[in-house]
Amino acid sequence: MTSRFLQMFKRGRYVSGRTWPADEAVQGDDSARRKEREERERFSVAAIAFCIEHDASFKRHFLHAVAHLSPEDVTKVTLEPQQYADLVLEGPRHVLVLEFKLGAPLQDHQSPETRTFWETGYGAKIRKRFPSEKKELRYIVIGKDFEPCDFGGLQCTAIPWTKLLMPSDQERESSIERDLYDCLGHLGATVFLNRHMTNYKLATEANGAMTVFGVLYHLLLRNGIPIGKYDGNMNSIGLTFQQGKDGAGALYNKLVETIQPETKDLGWLGYEKGEDEKGCLSVYFHANSKTLPSLLARLQAAEGIDCTTEVVEDSMKIVSYLPCDKSANDLEWFEKILKTAAGV
Repeated sequence: MTSRFLQMFKRGRYVSGRTWPADEAVQGDDSARRKEREERERFSVAAIAFCIEHDASFKRHFLHAVAHLSPEDVTKVTLEPQQYADLVLEGPRHVLVLEFKLGAPLQDHQSPETRTFWETGYGAKIRKRFPSEKKELRYIVIGKDFEPCDFGGLQCTAIPWTKLLMPSDQERESSIERDLYDCLGHLGATVFLNRHMTNYKLATEANGAMTVFGVLYHLLLRNGIPIGKYDGNMNSIGLTFQQGKDGAGALYNKLVETIQPETKDLGWLGYEKGEDEKGCLSVYFHANSKTLPSLLARLQAAEGIDCTTEVVEDSMKIVSYLPCDKSANDLEWFEKILKTAAGV
C-alpha cells in the first residue's frame, strides 16, 4: 500500500517522481531543484515530528537511536524554530536541536567543522537561544557525518539514516512507522526502501533495466534526436533528449521549433512510478512560457495515444504519461508522443 505520508507530499508543489532523490550533492543547482529539495526536507521533518508526538513506539526508537534517551526525557516538540534548526526536542534535563539532510551538503553555517557555525551560524544562534539552560544541550545532524565535538557546552554529533533502521531482533514496525519509513525512502533517505528485503539476487531486474535503456537509446537514435544523460533513481529510469549538432531529420527539427526550451534539454522519456506505485510510461517536454500553451493543447487534443497530459512542477514542464498495463507497444507509444508534440 502506498505511504499515506507520501500521498500527502505528492499533492504539494515542486513534485516529480523522476527528480526526487537526484543530484542532491550538486551545489549551485537551479532554483526549481532547490525548491523541490527543500520541500522534501521540510515535509520529511514535519512527518517525523508528527510521529514523535503521536506514536509511542517511534518516539522511543527515535530518541534511543539519536541520543540514547527515553520517551519521558522529551516533553516538547518545536518544528522549524527560527533560523537555527529543523526541529527542537526539549525535556526537563535535555535540549536536542536537530538538522536533517536528504543528501544535500551541510552549508558552512550548519556545520560544526567551520568557524562560521560557531561565530554567526547555527552554533552561535543555538547558544544565544539557550544561554543559561541548566540542561544538556546537543546539536544533532541526521543524514551526514562529521567528528563529534563540544564547544561552550554545545555537544555536536552526526547520525546516519541507517541508525534509524529497526534492528532485526526488535519488535515489528508500527503502522505509522512503516508509513513514515516508506515515505522517507522515496523522498531521499533511500536506506529505508529495501529494509525488508532479504534476497538480493537481482540479475533479472538488472537485465530488465539494461533492456529499458537500450530500447530508449535506439528510439532516440533512429529518430535523429541527440541523447543526453541517463537519468534514473528509485522512482524512475529513462534518458534525457536534447538539442545538439548531431540532431537530424524532420522530427528533431520540428521538436526544437515547437518546444524552444530555455536550456539545452528538450525533455525526458522513460518509466516512473505513479501515485498508486504502479509503473507508467512518461515523456516530459521542457517548454517555455510562449510555447507551453500550444504544445499542451496539441498533446491534450491528440487522438489515439490514450494518455494524460498536464503541466508539472509549477514550471514550464509538460508530462504525458500512460499506465504500463494500458500500453500495447511501448516503443510505438513513445514515438507517437514525440511526433504528436512535433506535429509531424
